[in-house]
Amino acid sequence: LTMLVLAAVSRVSGLIIALMAFSTFCNLIYLVVLALVIGGDLEAFASMLTLTFKLLAVALVSVAVFASLDPEKFSDALLSLKVPGQVCFGISYGYRMIPILVEQYQQIISSFRLRGRMPTGGRWLR
Repeated sequence: LTMLVLAAVSRVSGLIIALMAFSTFCNLIYLVVLALVIGGDLEAFASMLTLTFKLLAVALVSVAVFASLDPEKFSDALLSLKVPGQVCFGISYGYRMIPILVEQYQQIISSFRLRGRMPTGGRWLR
């Protein structure tokens, strides 16, 4: 519950929270099926459930940190941990550029849709 509050205070996207909830729900179904297939009982499921919730808590914290952290502060923190400067620059640059690239991709696809044409070819980015 503490991690959910931290994620809410950090203004994590609702889509990311929904995706994490969906993946956790699917994982729980998988664990029930796995426990029944290998001949376990609810005790085996309970032990796997504990691990799943621990991993979920770590994932929520990391999402909250990346949602609210400035790329420069993140790069400075990596430098203080003795990560090479080139790696820090690459991570900081990617952290800044990926949202721009995704926005440009969406604008290109929107322009294709406005013209009534879709990109040719059967590629997965189409």
